[in-house]
Amino acid sequence: MKESKPSLSAQNLRFAYGDKEILAGLDLEIKAGQVLGLLGPNGAGKSTLLGVLCRDLNATSGQVLLNQKPLASYPQKELARQRAVMPQKSEFPFAYLARDIVAMGRNCWENTEKAALNETLIDRAMAETEVTHLSERDITHLSGGEQARVTLARVLAQDTPIVFLDEPTAALDIAHQQRTMQSCRNLAAQGAAVVAVMHDLQLAAAYCDQLCLLSEGKIIALGTPKEVLQSDRLSEVYEWPIRVLELPDGELVILPETHLR
Repeated sequence: MKESKPSLSAQNLRFAYGDKEILAGLDLEIKAGQVLGLLGPNGAGKSTLLGVLCRDLNATSGQVLLNQKPLASYPQKELARQRAVMPQKSEFPFAYLARDIVAMGRNCWENTEKAALNETLIDRAMAETEVTHLSERDITHLSGGEQARVTLARVLAQDTPIVFLDEPTAALDIAHQQRTMQSCRNLAAQGAAVVAVMHDLQLAAAYCDQLCLLSEGKIIALGTPKEVLQSDRLSEVYEWPIRVLELPDGELVILPETHLR
């Protein structure tokens, strides 16, 4: 169980590359104990929003508050104890062992009493992501999916109250997609706030508590999966016919129309 509930909010958040505005004045609150999925077509601003929320990118204007303090005011090590980040693509320029990569998630706890938990948390994270057997393998020799699972293990081992994941299931097979999203649910159950950029609408519907649908840098809809995932809305945003069906048990089924008949 996490020791404290995180408080993270974005206020009138804007971001631009030169004259091109990517985020257009967003307001968003990240809630502890929930999984928030960021959805939208390519170029909608999902990864940019995630980058600004975790301070990998600096907002052009507006601000992000972490526990009522500007995110920019946190020293890097203190920030690392508050949030962990899984990037869309992990670069491994050196031939580290997989276990060494996971252990890097504990660096921010060096010289604290929590350093005593290092080995336990590393072992637990590798077991949860099913990469224990890869401990002594060169990270550069692993498949893309294996590298993604090792990176997720590093994030889990960091043991922070806020977790940011950029397309965490993109390189994974079906079973590991489900297990990764279950890990997100486990984190939320422990009190963490989890924010994940997602392309798979079906996974988002099944595992997220809240969804934020973006288009052209603006929030189109924010709410529960049932509130956000509406056929007409998705068809308009994604520019493709999409049907959303609700089963008797309340489960949503997302059906992009196919013309390959």
